[in-house]
Amino acid sequence: MSTEKNRSVVALLGSRQGVPTVLVAVAGIAASLAVFFGAYFWELRSIREDFESLADDRFDVTESMFAESARLVDFMDNVFLIRPKATAPEFTGYVRSLKTFLESDLSKQLSVHGITWVPRVPRAERTAYERAAQAVFDPNYRIREQQASADKDAGGKREDSYPIYLSMGKTLLRDRFGEDMSLDPVAWIVMQQARDAGDAVATAPIKMSSDPKCNLGYRVFQPLYASGDAKTVEQRRKTCTGFMCLDLDLGVMIDRALQEIKSVGIEVWVYDNAGPNRVAVCRHTSRLQSAATSDSRKNASDELEATEPAKFFGRDLLLQSRATAAFWARWTIWQPWVFLCGGLALTLAIAGHQLSVARRTSMIEQVVSTRLAAIQKEVAFQQSAKSEKFRPGAQS
Repeated sequence: MSTEKNRSVVALLGSRQGVPTVLVAVAGIAASLAVFFGAYFWELRSIREDFESLADDRFDVTESMFAESARLVDFMDNVFLIRPKATAPEFTGYVRSLKTFLESDLSKQLSVHGITWVPRVPRAERTAYERAAQAVFDPNYRIREQQASADKDAGGKREDSYPIYLSMGKTLLRDRFGEDMSLDPVAWIVMQQARDAGDAVATAPIKMSSDPKCNLGYRVFQPLYASGDAKTVEQRRKTCTGFMCLDLDLGVMIDRALQEIKSVGIEVWVYDNAGPNRVAVCRHTSRLQSAATSDSRKNASDELEATEPAKFFGRDLLLQSRATAAFWARWTIWQPWVFLCGGLALTLAIAGHQLSVARRTSMIEQVVSTRLAAIQKEVAFQQSAKSEKFRPGAQS
């Protein structure tokens, strides 16, 4: 019985009376889908705008932290500006006071992983530097050079060395105490760049400790000068008195900078070099406490990313914010589904009503057609009987 009913409905929809019902159904479904996708993409746009606003906040805080680090380096630069010559009797006391000051400052600046003073030591003052270091740090202190690299410049044997003289914090340079930093080819290139530019310059990312799982950071060389009026490259080369070398743990710096920002499930990545060979330096993740802890995002179509270039002591960085599963847990896209279900329900109701009208119309037309056929048959019969009655020879 149900099969016959379904067949009758299909036949009705295929007939002339079913055309309005089909048109109503098609128009209703199309309108419902249009409203659904419009509301869905409008909701996604709203989510993206919220994400971009949150990402911009994190970029602003991170770049402000970079600027604050530059100011810190400039401030510590002033500590080395005025000091007695190594041959002066008070030089040992100056170094001892400098060590105390830097150690107390390091206890407050957790982002400074380590700090090292690398003075420019003329050959005539090496003995004085060694004696001062022996009195303050280590009785066995010596300025160590590699004979194979004794000729740094093409002009012949060097007159100056750049030994690791005062090293504090967790920097790995403490294990190289007394070593001439200018004999390290990578470090020497950066040192020359910083000296000639008159600004701090960072090396490529380095590990902050010997632990293979430790964070990456930057070794920053801040040039020191005998006076602040060195305006040309030649003047800077002549008046350079050494370098202040800071190991900056970028992961710690980012975490400290963003710890006050509300957790919304957005992670911030810092890449060194925005090109294809970029290196992930550190990552900061803020999550909602009630959200899932999975690192995977909802699906590939839900990925939200924002990037912004930045500078960090001469290095080109790329800041990237990504939405995590915890971010998506804050959002429930339900309005489009309400519109879709409502539209389909309304379409079903209208189409059902239209189908009912079509069925009644079809039944009426069938009844009318049957009655007309009976009447026409009766008329034809009467006409045939009448013609038979009046035909010649019909009466006896």
